[in-house]
Amino acid sequence: MIDQGIDTGKIISRKKLVLAKGDTVDSVRYRVAISGVLEVVRLLAGLSDVNDLNKEKNIGKAAGRQCYIMAPALRELLEKKLKSSFDD
Repeated sequence: MIDQGIDTGKIISRKKLVLAKGDTVDSVRYRVAISGVLEVVRLLAGLSDVNDLNKEKNIGKAAGRQCYIMAPALRELLEKKLKSSFDD
């Protein structure tokens, strides 16, 4: 749910993204964006009333903040982490 903060509203849904060998920061961000849009559509299609989102579906407060512009150093670190996740 949107509130006055940045990523501080109640979480109404979570989806797990499985990483694949060869994933990059860009491929993961793309799949997360697509998955997020599809999840919003799914949630809205099942709503009979906006107030339904404020009931049992809430699973807590979001932690932290989201950075929409990724710093180059963070991108490099994540790329290394992705590659090393699939090293045997």
